[in-house]
Amino acid sequence: MRAAAEVLGIKQPTLVTQINRLERDLGQALLERAQRGRAMKPAPFGETVLAAARTVIIDR
Repeated sequence: MRAAAEVLGIKQPTLVTQINRLERDLGQALLERAQRGRAMKPAPFGETVLAAARTVIIDR
């Protein structure tokens, strides 16, 4: 999260807040939170949202 926030030019807590709001608004988890020894990764619904976003970006 820290690296992603840096790339976006925002603070980590701001990014976490925005992701939490998106998940609340969409009603599903976008990320599987990191657990000891495992990296954070997209949840199945997050993969779907990511694919849709990539389609929108490519179709511009």
